Amino acid sequence: MDWKFRPYDEIFLNDNTSKRTSIVLKLNLKYKLTKWLDFDVLYQNEKQAIDTRNYQSDKTYYTRNLINTFTQYNDTTKVFKYNFPRGGILSTNSTTLVSNNFRVQLAGSKTFNRHRVNYIAGAEIRQTNTESYPRTAYGYNDEYGTSIAVVDYITFFPQTGGTGGTIPPLTNTVSATTQRWVSGYADLTYTYNDKYSVGLTGRRDGANIFCKNQQQDHAAWYCVSRMGYQQGKILPSELASLPQTALILWLQRKCL
Repeated sequence: MDWKFRPYDEIFLNDNTSKRTSIVLKLNLKYKLTKWLDFDVLYQNEKQAIDTRNYQSDKTYYTRNLINTFTQYNDTTKVFKYNFPRGGILSTNSTTLVSNNFRVQLAGSKTFNRHRVNYIAGAEIRQTNTESYPRTAYGYNDEYGTSIAVVDYITFFPQTGGTGGTIPPLTNTVSATTQRWVSGYADLTYTYNDKYSVGLTGRRDGANIFCKNQQQDHAAWYCVSRMGYQQGKILPSELASLPQTALILWLQRKCL
């Protein structure tokens, strides 16, 4: 077969398509427990389907190169033996993703005289399932949808140029993964006279992802405390000359 590489022609010879379908369902329920406390329930479900198709006919350089590389010529019979199936190469892959997120949350604000307290606390769980079904066919005929089922992947064939090798095996391995996350968070902020504030924030995350230190379970936690003031039109003289004060403490444990 022709062994020339024509970059411009390759643009039109390749048939590579991808189709993605995504559906997202969201649910948000809000209930007012008191005047200063709200309860929220949030849920999200997402489904994705991704289908890819890459057909490389025997006119593409990639396919012609494989066919020619494993072709043997018999000097006695003057006949070519095609160890690599003649025809195109079809690679397809179907991937599905299903994700579920569930969160509960308490939030609110309480004001009395010059004092105001803002608070929020919640927890979230999430799970994502992914499945992939790849398939490759040699000697594929795009008109009739047929391919060569029996191919010798074991024999070490001599190759054109004096080298040798085996035919690349097909990639038809099915894969599936499940990932889960659990999170908890809280934030409390106290403000005086809409000028001075102090707050505390905490969060913890966990996942089932494998890491170097299994005992930590890929969990991380941190605590942040902060305080400061906002300069208003009227401030005591001893505070007017002070810069804004901020104190941040960050403690984090993570999987290294």
